Parts: sequence; C-alpha cells; structure tokens
Amino acid sequence: MTSGYKGQSGRYGPSRSSSGGPPVDNPEKLKGNKLFVVSEGDYFAKSTREQFEKAPGSKRLEILPGDAHAQHIFKTNQGDVLTKLIMDFLSE
Repeated sequence: MTSGYKGQSGRYGPSRSSSGGPPVDNPEKLKGNKLFVVSEGDYFAKSTREQFEKAPGSKRLEILPGDAHAQHIFKTNQGDVLTKLIMDFLSE
C-alpha cells in the first residue's frame, strides 16, 4: 500500500506531517535568509505560500511550473532552473 498524496501526474508524494499541519510547524520562528521553492501543482503549494507569508526577514518565493515535489523537481525540465535558483541564493 502506498501512503501519501497523489499529485496531478499520478505520482505519489510524502504524507503531511503526523499532526496534519504544514511542512514547517512555526515558519514565523525561522531565522536567516530563506528560499521557498515549490511546483505550482505540488500538494504543498498553498501551504508553502502561507508559510512564506508568515516567515520573517529576508525571504524569496519561487513557484515553478509542474507538479513535482521536492527533490523530484531535479528530474524534470525545471531541474536546471532549480539548481540555478539555489546556487544564486547561496551566493547572495
């Protein structure tokens, strides 16, 4: 049996946290520079946007085309875009 959510592509992704909450429990407590990246069709797209809004300080939100989740974005045609986003963010 497969657990988790089923994205638009029909692939399964990870389940939400055991509490049923968003991927980060307290985004308002995050420190430092923050890069939020999500695919527009990802199950977590809405909660990622909400967490971005709640996070303080220097932050950046990038919403990529597609529905791949997390590291699976690297396997799509957005993989090079994601790599560049991360490298640019780390060099800021």
